[in-house]
Amino acid sequence: MKAALVSQYNKNNINLEMTEIPIPQIGPDDVLIKARAAGVNPLDNIISRGEVKIIVPYKLPQIAGNEFVGIVEKVGS
Repeated sequence: MKAALVSQYNKNNINLEMTEIPIPQIGPDDVLIKARAAGVNPLDNIISRGEVKIIVPYKLPQIAGNEFVGIVEKVGS
């Protein structure tokens, strides 16, 4: 699947890298959704600049796109 990845924090130049990643395996409490559309919003910008890394230490690379719509493909147990 395609994903927009943030690979490093940068306050001056937000760089998203479009790349292919494997479809994630779901756990018992997860839902796999096939996204039809995704949006990058101000929260993604804040994360990309590293402004919340002290509060929420996101592991990089991080997939951008906190808003999406899609179809449920699989559900956990």
